[in-house]
Amino acid sequence: MTNELTAQENASNRAIGQIDSQELEPAYFYHRDPAYRPWVIASAPKKPTPYEEILALMARHLNYAVIASKIVFVFSIIILLDLMLPKALHDLKVVGYDRSASGN
Repeated sequence: MTNELTAQENASNRAIGQIDSQELEPAYFYHRDPAYRPWVIASAPKKPTPYEEILALMARHLNYAVIASKIVFVFSIIILLDLMLPKALHDLKVVGYDRSASGN
């Protein structure tokens, strides 16, 4: 933008024979379609695409997903330890037992 201004200022100080035609051209060229105006900025907010809506939804619920994954990870470690640790076998030898309340 500053280059364009300095080029226009320089062009105004020089004689007509010294001015190049490219220095006088506007920044945005004429277009046949009157609706084509690249310099006009849209004033209304842009509607989000479905992909952007999904990303916003995921960003909103990301902390819940992280907490849930940590809980599932701890639960899976507990199950893995239960399968990996040796089982304690208790041998019980029965010497005798009473068949009645009197001890006979």
